[in-house]
Amino acid sequence: MSNPILQFGTSHFLQAHVDFFVTEAARRDSTKALGKITVVQTTSSADSRARIDALRASERYPVRIRGLRRDETIDTTIDCDAVTEALHADEDWPLLLERVKRDVKVIVSNTADAGYALFDEDTADLLDG
Repeated sequence: MSNPILQFGTSHFLQAHVDFFVTEAARRDSTKALGKITVVQTTSSADSRARIDALRASERYPVRIRGLRRDETIDTTIDCDAVTEALHADEDWPLLLERVKRDVKVIVSNTADAGYALFDEDTADLLDG
């Protein structure tokens, strides 16, 4: 697996924005698109777990777009396929570290400022594990 984009979070916001835009970029010009996404669940949320399991099972999902474009009403569904791997931080940490060391060029997250709070034991030494 060689996904250059690592996405922390399984939210619908990320799926309908980041993952959607990556899908669209690849469809417009796959030679210039960065590549596919590995999604990482970081919480114990049952809803997030369900999304990870669904992504593992199908690697694609629909995004519905409704609104106005140049005064024209649109209502369309786009099949997103940018996510090709789904991991859980607690279960897949060694694999996640390997992905970061070898493949990842961009890390995406919509974590609020509180999500960046570090513990004293959070040091660069953890990347060696």
